[in-house]
Amino acid sequence: MEGAAQKLTGVPESDAKEDLELELAQVNAEEAFHEAEAEAARAKLALAEEETRSAEALAEEARQERAVVEQRLREGLEEVQRLRLLYDALISASSGAAQQQQRSQFLQKIRGILNKVAPEKYAVLLDQLWGVIEDALVEYLEISDLLHDVVAVVFEVALDQPNYCNLHACLFFDVCERFRREACLEMRKYFRRILLVKCQHLYEEGMSHVAPDTSEMSEDERERANFEEQRFRRQTLGNVRFIAELYKHDLLTE
Repeated sequence: MEGAAQKLTGVPESDAKEDLELELAQVNAEEAFHEAEAEAARAKLALAEEETRSAEALAEEARQERAVVEQRLREGLEEVQRLRLLYDALISASSGAAQQQQRSQFLQKIRGILNKVAPEKYAVLLDQLWGVIEDALVEYLEISDLLHDVVAVVFEVALDQPNYCNLHACLFFDVCERFRREACLEMRKYFRRILLVKCQHLYEEGMSHVAPDTSEMSEDERERANFEEQRFRRQTLGNVRFIAELYKHDLLTE
């Protein structure tokens, strides 16, 4: 049989076997090489996947850190805004307190001048009153507040000093004339309007007043009610006298 194989191939059977074994070894070697390459490729792929997962983890961590930073930034901005509002409120309160103090000082000066009103001091006190008003015109934020304050204080003092109603009416008239001479025509017009509204309010208040019913009051309550009623009547009479003096000076027409 071995001779028959040799006759067919012309190669001794032992050599053919060696060649076959050699080829098989080469095939096995190539398979092993390819398997090694495949394994190396799989290792590289696994490494790349691991690196990808690490990169994704790092990216997620970076996103979380960014979210934390952005949240802290928003909280910081909100705190800055809160502090800014607090600061503005403190400044506003401080400014308001300063303005209120200036207003109180202004009213105190006006009362001090008006409480000294007498015929022999009239010219001097008028100059002092106008000087205080001029100073207040610079300090007051609202001119209307100034004029309302002047009218309110003069009415208050005039009703406490009914014997000088004429002098207080003269003060109003001369202040209006000072406004005219200083070319403050709008302020003069507004000042006269405030006077008119004040008088109308006092008149309507007097007309709508109803004396309290004291029939069911205790003795103490009745005394207090009678005292307040007499006080109101005196005030109403003073209002009427003062309004009459203002009317004489043509201050109640716009």
